[in-house]
Amino acid sequence: MTGPACGYWGRVQSEDRNQVADEISEEARRRGLTVAVAESLTGGMVATALAAADAAGEWFRGSLVAYSSEVKHAVLDVPDGPVVSAAAARAMRPGFGGCSPRTSPWP
Repeated sequence: MTGPACGYWGRVQSEDRNQVADEISEEARRRGLTVAVAESLTGGMVATALAAADAAGEWFRGSLVAYSSEVKHAVLDVPDGPVVSAAAARAMRPGFGGCSPRTSPWP
């Protein structure tokens, strides 16, 4: 999730988060995808919902909560500049891997 969706996630009620996570679970399994998330302001809420979803062990690879600017720059290769922005969120995706086919290099 990047851009406005990230800020939106924090305002979604718990039961709605679980429904979204279940939909992601169904879609990931249907398409044969794995899912990994890099979070910032959501502080792990996305990963918590995904990990609780049905059959998460089959498709959910894990998460990284990069709250500090230093971690965003060093681990996720977010370029210098504002780190709370849509551009920074987009930069986090390739730095972490995002969604990948089951042939992911991750074990």
